[in-house]
Parts: sequence; C-alpha cells; structure tokens
Amino acid sequence: MKRKSTVADWREVRRWTGVWPLTRGSDWVFFGPSQFFMVVWPSAVSAFADRRCAAAHPGFNVAPPLQVIDLNTQEIYKKGGRKFAIPNLVPLGCLPFARALNPDTGACFQEITALAKLHNEALSKVLQKLESQLHGFKYSIADSYSSLSESINNPSKYGFNESKIACCGTGPYRGIFSCGGKRSVKEYELCENVSEYVFFDSIHPTEKVNQQFAELMWSGTPNITGPYNLKALFEN
Repeated sequence: MKRKSTVADWREVRRWTGVWPLTRGSDWVFFGPSQFFMVVWPSAVSAFADRRCAAAHPGFNVAPPLQVIDLNTQEIYKKGGRKFAIPNLVPLGCLPFARALNPDTGACFQEITALAKLHNEALSKVLQKLESQLHGFKYSIADSYSSLSESINNPSKYGFNESKIACCGTGPYRGIFSCGGKRSVKEYELCENVSEYVFFDSIHPTEKVNQQFAELMWSGTPNITGPYNLKALFEN
C-alpha cells in the first residue's frame, strides 16, 4: 500500500501534536503515527547569514535552535513519534548570497560556514543523546552539507556547468534575492537552462540538486545518511 505523507507547516504540527516546532524555520513531513521528517532551513538560524553578527560574535551560540529541536523532538516522542529524519545545514557560506559578500574574489564566506559546521556537530550530539535516553527512538541525519559541497566543488561530476552563480537573481553571482521581481529589488536575470546550475536563486538549490540529494537520503550509504538511510529507517 502506498505510504501516505503530509507536508506540514508549523501550525499543522502544533495541531497534530501540541508541539511548537521551529516556527517558520522548519518544515515537517508526517509519514505516519510514529514517523517525522524535519527540515531545518537556514532561516531557522538566520544569524548565520548575517555578516555583522558573525564579525561581532565569533563565538556565536548555536545552542538555542538545537535546544528547540531537542525539546520538540521529546514532546513529539511523548505523542508517539519514534522515527525522526533531519538533514543538517548546508555550507551556508558558499551559497550565492554569501559569495556576493566577497564580490572581488567570490570566495566562500568562511565565518558563516564555520557556524553551520558547529551547528551540524552539535546536532549529531543532540540526536545521539536522545537515542540513549528515549526507548525506541531512531533517527537519520542526512548530510546535506557534504552532498551540496560535492556538487559545488565538482559540478561536472554531477551534471552541472555552474556551481557559484545562481540561475535567477541579480548582483554579484546573482546573490541578491530578487528572482521574480516581487521584493524590494525588482531587477533580476534568469538563466536559459536551469538544469546546468547548482543554485536556482541566491539561497535555494535547483530541483536537479534536490532530486539527487533525495535519492541519497533514501538509499545512501552511512557516510552520507546515517545511522540509517530513510529506506531502512521507515522499514525497520
């Protein structure tokens, strides 16, 4: 029988479980009575993308968003949730919006990426702690950081021609989030063939990248999605 899934925003998760998720910084996919898939978007830790914050606070505390993940996961566990899948954060400093902060060189903004790394290391520890504390708790971390880094550093290997400039946007590396002309900046450029690009706009990968990552999440090896891939997580 085909598995029914539901994409939920924070209001729906609140209605189902009585739990407040990461407000507008996360999406959830509800696969069944005990299975949840949570995506923590960069907006959930938007200070990562703020150059002034990174410069002013080199020891930026990654605990608050992880505390929310910890507490919400425990609350959903109390409601019957047992299987959780969470991608880690991508190399935020290598997204087009971050490269635009270094227009002369186009280099990755390492201060932002360093904060994403800290988050990912701490996320792994939080989930290991929950596994040791909660009977029947199982999880999968999909390593979106490594997966996207591979596509950025070796684009031709994965069928891309461009991994630094976005398909849609304006400014250096099309790193200004103006695609569609509905924001404060109206001007934008649009590439001819989006399938050649790693990034669709200043912060979002293209559908082709997401498809490749979805396949890795479902049946990838432990170095990219573990301790279970999604197929093993949902079938066991």
